[in-house]
Amino acid sequence: MFKIILIDDEIPALEEMSFLLSNYKNFEIVGFYSDPKKGIEAIENLKPDVIFLDITMPEIDGFQVASITMDFDNPPLIVFATAFDEYAVKAFEANATDYILKPFNEDRLKIIMERLEEKLSDKSNRSIELITNLLSKQNKSKKLPLWKNNRIYLVDKENILYCSVISGETKIHTLNEEYSTQENLNNLEKTLEPPNFFRSHRNYIIHINKISEIIPWYGSSYVVKFQNHDEEVPVSRRNSKEFKDLLNL
Repeated sequence: MFKIILIDDEIPALEEMSFLLSNYKNFEIVGFYSDPKKGIEAIENLKPDVIFLDITMPEIDGFQVASITMDFDNPPLIVFATAFDEYAVKAFEANATDYILKPFNEDRLKIIMERLEEKLSDKSNRSIELITNLLSKQNKSKKLPLWKNNRIYLVDKENILYCSVISGETKIHTLNEEYSTQENLNNLEKTLEPPNFFRSHRNYIIHINKISEIIPWYGSSYVVKFQNHDEEVPVSRRNSKEFKDLLNL
């Protein structure tokens, strides 16, 4: 979920924008401020993904707030809110992602939110790609960067029970958690090297040391189970000979 902060010296505008943004389930308002100074403090502390920012405010205007936040680590995307369309060009000169005119138009807001979600998703994908590249440069890193609830977790390979591809999604399963990744199983197979990990099926990689039970199945295939885990994972007939040799069955 992506975090939003609203800054506007007019309380009714804050309330209206809060109400309109409540319809977007992938976004969460973590604060709204009528005092831009307090808003700047909140941006630094809460590290939002997006700021909706009024332009004409006393003491510190929206352009000044934007300039300050651009110096922060991982600065947020900015959407300027203004009653004056002549500020549009200047808004984009201030590195704004978008702008919306007052009174707020729901159709215009929908376009903005779709654009924000696309940009933030791309940013997140680039982040995990950078982490993956960094870890791959380390000598056989013990951890994998994996997604859960819009966050990246570094998961110890030894905690992985198996990896699966279901309906085109790559999932990594530990004893108590399920994560996702942009990597396909072919790439994961290169990272999760034998002898600990084995490609048991075109849609599964299993952790050999985590297997607690092997059940013979039809056509010389098998299914395996893991301790304290209910899911059964297949070993295809094509891979069964290598599986038996690996475990001296």
